[in-house]
Amino acid sequence: MATTVIEVVDTAVKIGLGGLITLLGTILVTKLNHGHENSKDVRKRHFDALESVGSDIEEMTHVCLRYWALIIEWARNAAQDMDLTEKRKEELERTKEDLFNQFKSLTVARLWPFRG
Repeated sequence: MATTVIEVVDTAVKIGLGGLITLLGTILVTKLNHGHENSKDVRKRHFDALESVGSDIEEMTHVCLRYWALIIEWARNAAQDMDLTEKRKEELERTKEDLFNQFKSLTVARLWPFRG
């Protein structure tokens, strides 16, 4: 049985259309996957940033409570004409420094959404 030109063209068109459909499908799926990966990366960075800010706030709260407790102790002692012990004075000074440093961290954390 001899193949005619029409059969050859018919087969070529079918193969070409199949290849074209496959190519378009691959491009579409790749584009969708790429967009999905980008949005996953954005969500992950956002979640990581929120987690970091939450950690900074937790640490700031801890330092503030420690400082607050030492200041209350100092005020109560001052009301009774007493002074803090040397150990407590040193702890108060360390806590003041920690508080200052934590405010810096918190200020940086507050600006995180505006960074590139």
